[in-house]
Amino acid sequence: TWFTNNGTNIYFTANNFISGTSLTDIEISGAGAIDGQGLPWWPWANTNNAVRPIMIRLNGCNRQLIQNVTLSNSPMFHIAIGGSGKNNTVQGVTVFAPASSPNTDACDVSGTNTLVQNCNISEGDDDFTCGGGTHDVLLTNNTYGTGHGISIGSYTDSGGVSNITVINCTISGAVNGIRIKSDIGRGGLVQNINYINIGITNVNFPIQIYGYYRWYGTPSGISPQIAASTNAVSPLDPNTPIYRNITFSNINATS
Repeated sequence: TWFTNNGTNIYFTANNFISGTSLTDIEISGAGAIDGQGLPWWPWANTNNAVRPIMIRLNGCNRQLIQNVTLSNSPMFHIAIGGSGKNNTVQGVTVFAPASSPNTDACDVSGTNTLVQNCNISEGDDDFTCGGGTHDVLLTNNTYGTGHGISIGSYTDSGGVSNITVINCTISGAVNGIRIKSDIGRGGLVQNINYINIGITNVNFPIQIYGYYRWYGTPSGISPQIAASTNAVSPLDPNTPIYRNITFSNINATS
């Protein structure tokens, strides 16, 4: 939908391609492919006059299965599961988009009891990410290429994040490998996170954990010393990031 003012386009939006709210028993499967044709949308990623559609958007649903499909070039996220979704399975899925495609997260999940396995993912933003209210997640046997890595955050408030296990996965050619990001005002408790048997190759930042996301975004040009010296000390509040009980085991990385 285009909204115009005297012939000048000032705002546009479009419906998500596949969407559902408060549904139960959803399956999207098969050997087919969906091309989101996102190229005309990507230049609008950092403007306020475009609401880009999501390829698959499921909100507050229970028992969701996405398997064996190929998703490419979404205008925004490829898979977004939110609203306290429960019992989510994404398996055997291929996601690809150019490394330069903005905000094309492959799998953006919030909720409980999530399994992501045997997927092949390369795109332009988070290969996996989750926010506050996410608990009991297993990522296993996934192959990740370009993108911003396996992420938690940046919003980790509204219930925190806990019991996440990433095991037997590889990441190659991404900006980040393993990343936890948040900030004052959007943080919460992130705990019981396990990274086991992860191979990281040719990645700018193999492991990156930080709490000043709004200040610097991805801190590619800032050192911890500079960040600490230029950030005012903020008082603790309910939305202060807290990270604890994080395990790294058998991580092999080249940067």
